[in-house]
Amino acid sequence: MTIISATIYGKTNCPYCDQSKLLLNNNKIKYSYILLDNDDERAAFYEKCSAELGGPVRSVPQIWVTTSTDLENTDKYIEKYVGGFHELHKFLRNYNQTISLSADF
Repeated sequence: MTIISATIYGKTNCPYCDQSKLLLNNNKIKYSYILLDNDDERAAFYEKCSAELGGPVRSVPQIWVTTSTDLENTDKYIEKYVGGFHELHKFLRNYNQTISLSADF
């Protein structure tokens, strides 16, 4: 699996949003940052995500990662919901361990 990119939904003055961007930068993963500073837009986003994910979403950042097992075929790209900063950190830690283990062979 290769991480292609990430999308972060966040807002201004959000420490976890800033930490998420830093974590992606440190791992050399390109990302899009969608700013949700408008309260009504953010509430609509929370409502949409809650319906799509089947559970309450009430905070930012909310992060999706695009991965692929076949870089030549964009039809094989998979967008995966990760969660917030802590879930991103865990996801990347597991991803990096997988890369390290596969490099040993």
